Amino acid sequence: MHINFLHNLRDALALTDERFRSLYRPDVETYPVPFFGNIRQARVLTVGANPSATEFIKEREWPSHITTEHLYSRLINYFNYPIQPHDWFMEWRLALQKLDSSYETGDAAHLDLSPRATISMEDAKRRGALKLFENMVETDVEWFFDLLSLCEQVRLIMMAGCLGTRYMDKFVKRLAPRYGYRMEGMVDKSGSGRVGFYYLQTDDRTLPVFFCSVSPSSRDNSWLLTQRVTENSRVLLETLSDDFSNWPLEL
Repeated sequence: MHINFLHNLRDALALTDERFRSLYRPDVETYPVPFFGNIRQARVLTVGANPSATEFIKEREWPSHITTEHLYSRLINYFNYPIQPHDWFMEWRLALQKLDSSYETGDAAHLDLSPRATISMEDAKRRGALKLFENMVETDVEWFFDLLSLCEQVRLIMMAGCLGTRYMDKFVKRLAPRYGYRMEGMVDKSGSGRVGFYYLQTDDRTLPVFFCSVSPSSRDNSWLLTQRVTENSRVLLETLSDDFSNWPLEL
């Protein structure tokens, strides 16, 4: 099922790649990467904007050509592969430890809203291409929601930081209804590392969503993400046991 998803994704993105060509690094050959880790068994999903083109630099030993089956195998086993995970995951790995969870055990995995590996949002902003970056993610987010429906063991979603000019929670909330989801919740109105609690719902599924306004790749205060997860670890752990009684929102 997941391999069919990857087949369809690769075919579809090839049709629109030219629109976003200026966001790619010309010196790096990339592949669409909608997830990292064992989405077949993960109970926790971390969420990011899109993979970095630096995932595909020479030192990370991606082949020049790859079959969909090989791509799927490498992504499922990403955190136990001989090549170390990208440094971007470090803060999420520290935060997951506070929930007795990890990518390495398969209890957690990572999804991106767009699977295209590009320059960073900061680079896009410096080049005057932030609007194009946002458009790319809005174009691709349907694949995130499609893949989420295939992650059957998930009990908790965790997202952090911004997507272009919006915080990621607001971006997802705005687009969710296009794909049969609704996202309702609350977020702190001020302070560093603001925290939000949401439910992402369909007619037959409800997923708690924890949000922190500080990105794991923040240059100044990425440590606030782990601190906010630590401060809320009790209620987050309860949701992993399907106990929503202390979640700040009513079902």
